[in-house]
Amino acid sequence: IIDKYKFFEHCENTFSGIDETLIELVKNPKITDIMINNDGNIWIDTNTGMEKTNIQISKEKAKEIAIKMASVCEKRLDNSVPIVDGTLPNGIRFNAILDPISPNGTCISLRLKTNIVPVFDELFNSKTINYSSKEIIKKIVESKKSFLISGATGTGKTTLLSALTSLFDTHERVLFIEETKEIISQHNNCVFLQSRDKNIENKGEITLSTLVHAAMRMRPDRIILGECRGKEIADILNAFNTGHEGGICTIHSNSVQDLPSRLLALGKLANLDIETISYQTYSAIKIVIHLNRQKIEGKIHRWISQIGIFEIDKYKLICTPCVHISHTGKITFLPKWKKLKELIN
Repeated sequence: IIDKYKFFEHCENTFSGIDETLIELVKNPKITDIMINNDGNIWIDTNTGMEKTNIQISKEKAKEIAIKMASVCEKRLDNSVPIVDGTLPNGIRFNAILDPISPNGTCISLRLKTNIVPVFDELFNSKTINYSSKEIIKKIVESKKSFLISGATGTGKTTLLSALTSLFDTHERVLFIEETKEIISQHNNCVFLQSRDKNIENKGEITLSTLVHAAMRMRPDRIILGECRGKEIADILNAFNTGHEGGICTIHSNSVQDLPSRLLALGKLANLDIETISYQTYSAIKIVIHLNRQKIEGKIHRWISQIGIFEIDKYKLICTPCVHISHTGKITFLPKWKKLKELIN
């Protein structure tokens, strides 16, 4: 497994012209995000929040870097296609926007990820704040109940999902579906599928919905959708409702209580009415694991803050928290805990 610090070693020919200061930032193990704003200033996140560096590059250099990175991702970036998303070697997430969409200069965002597979037991060891929820999470995965992992951007949804794959039975066939490859797994029987945008001739698009349909015909034991944020919600719910148990999907949400409104909004994109999306969700997905990210005493904390269940109340989809966990690890069992316990035992 190659880690992120060897990123430039594996593409030194392509990146030989990139500013050495940027290369040093990528090699820094404390940095998780690098942002080049359209004024040329570079900002970084070192797990304590965004901070401005004393580095500034020219507009010409920023554009050159963006185009080179896009070419490594086998993506086009020019005046006709001024916005690009991609994954650089070893999992570094890349986004760039050219002038004039980004006025007065190119804007680049890099999310640095390691290709080292997160280990479940290390995420939930006795020294971490997640230790209290370890056995609950383990039972959720082993129960083969489909569930969501929710949270805001940067809360660690993909990291947790990658770690949970080590709990899958070795005989299970797992299909991973993503827009941009981020999930890392060493499961011995897994297939990764990735969507594709339209080409310059407006052809060749492969959507997440198409991949969900394909996965259902590939004899999966589990279908994992890296992130649901569009009309593919209808397809993944259909998959989970037709005998494909133990599925997992990540989704953006501020809390478990806010999830129903988020799902209803996605359902509208798929032309599903409120009643249909409510009952489809309730039938397909039983549990939600919610992650939180908060700056406390100068340090960014990421932790599992809520575990909830879906219910129907007066024909309305609701998601009720069963367990609350503080950033210090204090766990509080709420009235619906008994119902969650029945689901996973």
